Amino acid sequence: MDKGNINVHIFQNGLPFYRVPFFSSLYKRGLKITVHTPLKKDSIFKYYRDFTWVNYLGETISFLDIFYFQKGIFGVKFSKKDIIVIPGEPRNLSFMFIILIARIRGIPIVWWGHYWSSTSSKKNLKLRILLAKLCSSIIFYTDREVENFKSKFSTKKNIYALNNGPNIKEINKYRKKYIPELRKYELVFIGRLTKKSQLENLIHALSILKSSGFYCLLNVIGIGKEEESLKLLSSQLNVSDLVKWHGSIFSEKKIAEVMNISKLFVYPGAVGLSLTHAFAYGIPAVIHSNKSKHMPEIAAFKDGENGYSYDLNSVNSLAITIKKAIENDNTLNMMSVNALKIITEKYNIEMMTKNFENMIYETYQNHISK
Repeated sequence: MDKGNINVHIFQNGLPFYRVPFFSSLYKRGLKITVHTPLKKDSIFKYYRDFTWVNYLGETISFLDIFYFQKGIFGVKFSKKDIIVIPGEPRNLSFMFIILIARIRGIPIVWWGHYWSSTSSKKNLKLRILLAKLCSSIIFYTDREVENFKSKFSTKKNIYALNNGPNIKEINKYRKKYIPELRKYELVFIGRLTKKSQLENLIHALSILKSSGFYCLLNVIGIGKEEESLKLLSSQLNVSDLVKWHGSIFSEKKIAEVMNISKLFVYPGAVGLSLTHAFAYGIPAVIHSNKSKHMPEIAAFKDGENGYSYDLNSVNSLAITIKKAIENDNTLNMMSVNALKIITEKYNIEMMTKNFENMIYETYQNHISK
C-alpha cells in the first residue's frame, strides 16, 4: 500500500490520553492521519498540542444533553482520495452529516465503535448498527464483537477487529517480573472514579475482610466525580488506612511503581482497557462474572486462566474471591504467564496499528476497484 496516497480523517468525540500512543504509532508508520477532535480545556491536553496529526475543532454543542453537534465540522475538506473514520455515536449529529457527505461524494467511510458495552441497550444497538451499515467498512474493538455481530446481523460490509490494548513497549521498560510470593497483599485499581467503576463494592469488601482479620491494601490510580464520596465511605467503614489514593498518573514510569508492588488487579464495575493494562504487567484480575456488563476488552479475560470472577454486585462474593486468589501463589503464577501471553500476542498497540492499517488498505482497495 502506498500510504502517501491515502489521507485518513479520524473523527473523535475527544482525545483521551490512552489513545495518543495508538495514533502516534499510525502516524510514525507513514499513514497520513488527521485526528479531528473538540478542543478541550482539560490540563492533559497540553501533551497533545505539538502533535501534527491533531486538528482541534471547536466546542461541541449540546441539545438538551440528548443530541450533540461538533463546531468546526464544516471546515474540514475531503477529497475522493480520502478515507473517513467516524465513531459509532448516533447522538452526535455531526457524524450523520459526514456520512451523508461521504455517500454523496463517493468517499469511503469507516464506522468505528463498540458492538456492545456495559451501557448498551437493544434499541441503541439497532440504531448504531443501522448507521454502521451505511458505511463502507466496520471496525469493532475486539474479535469477540465481530463474531457476535456476524451471528446476529447479515451484511456484505467488511468487518474488522482492532483488538484494543496498551502500549506494551512503554510498559516493558518498567515492568518487573511478577513473583506473587514476594509481593504483599496489595490490590490495584486503575481507572476513572465514576459510577461505572463501582469502587464502593471493593471498599465494602475490604471492610468485610478486615472484620474477619484479613487485611489487604488497595492502591487506587485515578480520579473522578465519585472520589470524595468514596473517601468518605472508606472512612465510615474504618478502612481508610487500607486505601492509598494515588490520584491521576499519566507517566507510565510512575504507574509502574504501583503496578510492580501489586499482587491482584481488582475492578468491581464495568472493566475495559484497565484490564489489558494490568495484564501487560502480568497481574491477574478479579472482576465480576457478567460479561455483558463489561466493556469490549473483557474478551481478553479467561476465568480460571488469567483471573478470577465473582458474582455481580455481591460484596461477599468479591471478598471471598479476593482472599482465595491472593493466597494462592501457584495459581497466580500460572495466571500471570497467561495474562502476559494474551497481551503480547493479541491486545496491544502494535497489533492495533497493524489491524487498523489492514482495514484502511482493504477499504481503499475495495473502493478503487468499484
